[in-house]
Amino acid sequence: MTSSGLTRRGLIAAASALACPALVRPARAAGGTLNVSAVLRPFNVPQIVMRERRLLEKRLEPLGMTVTWHDITSGVVQAQALASGALDIASVINPISLVLALANHNPMKIVAGFARNTKLAAILSLNPAIRTAADLKGRTVAGIKGTVLHELLIKALQQAGLGIDDVTFLDMDLPASYTALLARRVDAAVLAADLILKADHAGAHELEVPPRIVTPVNTVCASDALIARQPQLVRLFKEAQREAVALVAADPEAAIALGCRVNGIAPADGRTLFGWQSFFTDLTEADLDSIGRDMQFLLDVGLCPRPVDLRAATFEALAT
Repeated sequence: MTSSGLTRRGLIAAASALACPALVRPARAAGGTLNVSAVLRPFNVPQIVMRERRLLEKRLEPLGMTVTWHDITSGVVQAQALASGALDIASVINPISLVLALANHNPMKIVAGFARNTKLAAILSLNPAIRTAADLKGRTVAGIKGTVLHELLIKALQQAGLGIDDVTFLDMDLPASYTALLARRVDAAVLAADLILKADHAGAHELEVPPRIVTPVNTVCASDALIARQPQLVRLFKEAQREAVALVAADPEAAIALGCRVNGIAPADGRTLFGWQSFFTDLTEADLDSIGRDMQFLLDVGLCPRPVDLRAATFEALAT
């Protein structure tokens, strides 16, 4: 899913900047630097704890290595940066970006889980006559094509006996979708995370959809080059992530307060966002099955070029 703070043009520019050797060099060339994406939004508190408390740095310092964090949220940009060698580890990738990257032969593997999302997206409207997906027939809806948001809309329409062709779907990034909704240029918008809360505060309401219609699993990925060259660095990253998840579980209020401060979110909204995810490190077979359902969605709507063997695309990621 794209970042709520970047346009698509901005994402492409960010990917190009990351891939430029003059700006960011891969670990092989830097001789002691591990390049990792820092995905702090929408409310990825274990990432925030890991970075603020230097949990990864402490593990790499005895090896004479440093960490360079790259603040990018888009799974697409992270996958592109892994392929170019600009990133070694993509710390939070959504399942849609993951599947599309693997299906397009991106040289990377799943090395850990990150979060199971009970609520990542919602369909919102300012029109009091639009309360369910059935009410969207003949209406205009904004959202991001080929993402979990798109999947949510299609599945909600299907549950209502409709299809995507029964609405006018406008492919727009998150900020544009949010702005179009508030300006009433669209009848509804599929939004994510903190933008759901912002739209709600602005007077919009969520449409009723079946519970857990999409439950995306976010993962951590590493480049094939890093895994082949220095697999111990992947293991050290997972150790740091596991410690961060444990710290969050031990004192969630402190973690929420830190996440609110770093992301500039009100405490009440932080608690809401925190409740929409559960954080973990070791994937289960059920997690892979969930990603497999997302892959099937992409295949069904013609957005994925081929199926992917997800189990073959993992490196020490599954719980034993």
